Amino acid sequence: MPEQRTYADLLRLIGRFLDSNEASAVEIVDHDTALAVSWQAREGGTCRRSFSDNSVVSLLRAARTQRGTADPDSPSGRAELLRTLGQVLDTQEVTQVSIVEAPDGYRINGFSGRQPVQQLVTRSGLHLASCRAVTRRGTASES
Repeated sequence: MPEQRTYADLLRLIGRFLDSNEASAVEIVDHDTALAVSWQAREGGTCRRSFSDNSVVSLLRAARTQRGTADPDSPSGRAELLRTLGQVLDTQEVTQVSIVEAPDGYRINGFSGRQPVQQLVTRSGLHLASCRAVTRRGTASES
C-alpha cells in the first residue's frame, strides 16, 4: 500500500487551482495511486482532472515552496479552508479520503486505521481552526 499522503499542503494548492478556475461543487477523491478532482465550471459543465502519484509529488513540492505566501485574490478563500481541512485530516490520520464540498462545509469519507470516518467539517469550524493556527504561529515566532 502506498505511503499515507499528507493533505495540508496538497489541498492548499488544489484550493488555489480551484479558486483560479472559479470552481463550485468540488469533489476530491484520493484513489491511492491518483488524486481525482472534479468541479462545476463557472460557464457550466463538469470539469475533471486526475493527478498521478508522480504529479502529486510535483504538486507537493510546488505547494511547499508556496508556504507562507498569501493569496489575497482568492474569491472563496478555498485554498486556506482546504489547507486547514488537510491539517484536520492529517491530525486524524485519515486515508483514502473523499471530500465533497457542501453549502455548510465539506463532507468527508475515509478511514482512520481500519475504522471508517464520515464527518461534516463546517466552514465556520475551519475558519476558527485557521485563526487559531495563525495565532499559534504568531506566538511561536515572537518567542
